[in-house]
Amino acid sequence: MTWVPKDTYAGHYAWETWAFDQLHQQHPEATVQELNAGFSDIGQKIISGVAGGTPVDASELSVVHARDLFDKGALSALDAEIAQNTDLAPANYWDAANRYRSNNGKYYALSIYITADGLGINSRMLRDAGLDPKAADLKTWDDLVRYSEKLTKTDGSGKINQLGYPFDPPGLQEWATWSYTNGGEVQDDAVTKALFNTTPVADMLRYRATQYQRFGVNRVADWKGDQFKIQRQALQWTDIVGFYGLMTGGIYVPKDFEYWYVAPPKGPSGSASLSSAWANMVGRPTGVKSADLSFALLHFLAGPDGTSQLFKNLGWFPPLKNFYQSSAWTVAVKANPMLAQAPDEINTGKEFVFFRRYNDVSTALSPLITDAVTGKRDIQQSLSDGAQQVTSILSK
Repeated sequence: MTWVPKDTYAGHYAWETWAFDQLHQQHPEATVQELNAGFSDIGQKIISGVAGGTPVDASELSVVHARDLFDKGALSALDAEIAQNTDLAPANYWDAANRYRSNNGKYYALSIYITADGLGINSRMLRDAGLDPKAADLKTWDDLVRYSEKLTKTDGSGKINQLGYPFDPPGLQEWATWSYTNGGEVQDDAVTKALFNTTPVADMLRYRATQYQRFGVNRVADWKGDQFKIQRQALQWTDIVGFYGLMTGGIYVPKDFEYWYVAPPKGPSGSASLSSAWANMVGRPTGVKSADLSFALLHFLAGPDGTSQLFKNLGWFPPLKNFYQSSAWTVAVKANPMLAQAPDEINTGKEFVFFRRYNDVSTALSPLITDAVTGKRDIQQSLSDGAQQVTSILSK
């Protein structure tokens, strides 16, 4: 089961087909039928299948699905199988990948790709504004304001019709990463308690609120949709895997689109530029009829050959560290030097925000953050109320 539609990511479908063929070659008695589910529905579908005694044999899992499914008993532990396959040993993976597929010493999934957050850049727009096309001097929040000032244009009525960075109210993942860049935290290591009602996070929201009033309002009436795609916005919040895939596909933007990517800028209270890193995965629901065959499919999808195939097809970065010493990676970096940033950013990346109970936390916290940035609610009160609500959600 997957939530990724075939008509959106042809390379994803090719990776799956490759794994299905490998399975059939070793197990001619096996056939694979792919089921599609909506991203917001796949977790409940897995739970329903397990409860009804008809689980799917394998499923693609987002970082925001897997831990909750394991906690609810809907995913089986894979430790015995992992111990028998040295290529899947936890020591072979980036630490950021192991965080999301294990709990209390048990592993319940195999990671398929890994990524980290940062800024995607339209290099042509930067060059036209007299800025470095690779944003080499965009290191701090002040630098981001400086870039946005040079890139912002208005029409005859004074309305903004071109932007650097939009400074819109952030989603949870962006909000968390910006908190990290200013020396803040959002959760404890076990993801059981909210830790964001602090000065660094409040200062970050004040900065965002100030810049929202400068760059987030007073836009032209037709400022709708994806402004980065139509080259009216020069910088966008993204992750390096998603950005690389969009830029190289020739579908989202033309193939001659000039682009670059940089890590998140550092806040005044931060000690370094910090990102969030995470890894999506595949897992085996509880109660499958043929556990060995199901794991064999997971192994083809997520083993060294499968993750290398996914990189070849889509540019999605393998979670296995050895890949980054391979000739395939060397060739890829030579062809696209932007990729060289990925290992360091992934290796130092902090945790994905509230990957336990993410949907419930988002429902409670996201409106408070939006209201704080847009000036509808006091920032400190928003953080205080949000921390209480989130801690309550995580404790259940």
